[in-house]
Amino acid sequence: MATIGIKHPVYAVISAFNSGAKPTYNAAKAGILGKATKADVTLNFAEGSLYADDAIAEYATKFQNGSISAGFDELTPQKYSDILGYRIDTTGGASILKKGAKDTAPHVGFGYYKTKVIDGVKKYQAKIFYNCVFRENGDNAETATDSINFQTLELTATVLPVIGFNEDDYTEEQIFTTESAAITYLHSALGITGTPSTRSAPSETTGDGTKGK
Repeated sequence: MATIGIKHPVYAVISAFNSGAKPTYNAAKAGILGKATKADVTLNFAEGSLYADDAIAEYATKFQNGSISAGFDELTPQKYSDILGYRIDTTGGASILKKGAKDTAPHVGFGYYKTKVIDGVKKYQAKIFYNCVFRENGDNAETATDSINFQTLELTATVLPVIGFNEDDYTEEQIFTTESAAITYLHSALGITGTPSTRSAPSETTGDGTKGK
């Protein structure tokens, strides 16, 4: 099985945690984040061993948390605000993103799908992480040179289990034969409705007060 691509990063802000069930997501703060460039997942486990008669008699592991290094081509101000808790000032008709030390990133669901080749046939593996908290890594820029070097955006998401949901579940995944089926699954799992835009949300405007594209 070989992975040859990643597409359609989606999110939904958690509006409530439910006893013994998956979180409830806010459809008003949900959609497509942008265009994905990568999603590197690291999982952290607690481990324990019991030695008896000079050998390991028992061994156990338990998921603690994880991290996703997620790359995007770009994010709009509204999506920055949704997943990182930043504020948008629309005074004068423009969307001005403001960041402060007291801003708090919400818990969000996050997903995407990967293209895989299985026995010579393309399949699409959709993944959902139920409970994540995103943060920025910084901001990089460099001068133009004789060669083209694209700069992309990277965020880090901490992956947390949903305590009390099944076995304290933190993720789910499913393989589909078509991209459209993978997208439908992602949207349904996170409560995304309608036809969301990759770039703009209904309230977003450009510097001249016109709607973003």
